[in-house]
Parts: sequence; structure tokens; C-alpha cells
Amino acid sequence: MRRVVALILSAAVAATAAAGERRVIGQTFPIAEPDLLQEIKERAATKDWKSVMQRKDPSTFSGFQTVGLPLATSDASFLFDPTYTLPQDVIDHNGVVLYPAGTTINVYARRQFTGRTIVIAADAAQLRWLDEVAKPTAADKILISGMNMIEARTLVGPRKIFALDQRIVQRFGLRSVPTIVQQEGTQLRVREYAVGLAPVPKLARQEAAP
Repeated sequence: MRRVVALILSAAVAATAAAGERRVIGQTFPIAEPDLLQEIKERAATKDWKSVMQRKDPSTFSGFQTVGLPLATSDASFLFDPTYTLPQDVIDHNGVVLYPAGTTINVYARRQFTGRTIVIAADAAQLRWLDEVAKPTAADKILISGMNMIEARTLVGPRKIFALDQRIVQRFGLRSVPTIVQQEGTQLRVREYAVGLAPVPKLARQEAAP
């Protein structure tokens, strides 16, 4: 008898679900814990954000400022060894140590990167050099040196740009701008250009050479 009743109840529940109906079975209780998103919204609504933004120019926030590099005074080309020593253990999601601190790693010994890293200062001369000499493609990455990213985006227009930080300066052996970095075997070929000292056509022919 109990088995028959259970089968009938199961059939009724299935039919209700198929019909898209919702029914509450048993006593319900309100959720005591407040909704986190709603709490954030309520607290944000109490702030006078307009006056906060007016107290300080957002373009001066340190989080938007990129690392500055000096302008190249002469054309130069050199190889840089990107071998990196881990400062701490690299662990997986289970806490297992994959690479202990002190391990030396060179990702370019395992992978081939076809794109270039192009580092410039966001001024008119270097933007012209970017378009006429470097001629970035979709595979390249453009980094901006020594400028606030809010102001830089106003200057560079629709170009996709990224901020230069100290970690990249160290990992790529950067010394000045503008610079083009590209993988060459297990090392990096770093080319520096003195934009203001040599005519653009000459630089263009040098870049085209293997």
C-alpha cells in the first residue's frame, strides 16, 4: 500500500513540474542573512560620489600611472636572457608544489611567441613611429610608458593599449622607448629606436631587415 502511495505522489510531483507550476510544501522561513549585493548598493547610495570625484582628479590616481622609461638616444639591438628565478613556490589547487622557490624558468624554451611587444611613450612623434615604422598587427601588444592611462587613451585613440609596469621592464630587459621586443630562439631580441634623431624612412628600412 505504501509503495502505491509513493508512486502516486511521485507521479503528481512530476506532473506539476512538467506543467511549470510551483507549490510550497511545508513551513517556510524568511532568510535572516541580508543580500550582499543589496547591502553594497544601499551603502553606495549614501555616498556623495560627485564630491568625492571632485576632490581629486581621477587621472592622478596612482593605479592609472605607468612606469616611465627614458627616450632612446641612439638605435640599438641586443639579446636579453629572460630566464626567471621563482621567488616562491608554485602550487596547484590541491596544494601540491609544482615548482619550488628558486627554480629557474625560461618559458621561451618551451613555447614560440609570434607576436611582438611594442613599448612607446604616448606622444605625437612616437605615435607616428608606431604607425609608420612598427606597424603593429593583431598579434602585437602595445605598452604605454610614463603616462597616466586615462590621458594616454585620449591620445592614442582607438588603438588597444596596455600599461607598462615594473615587472615587464625587468622581464624584458627594457631600457628606453620606443622599443620592440620579439622572441629569438630562447632569448628576446630588444630593438631600441631614437625616434627624434633619425628620419623615419631609415628606421623603416632597418626594421624590415631580418
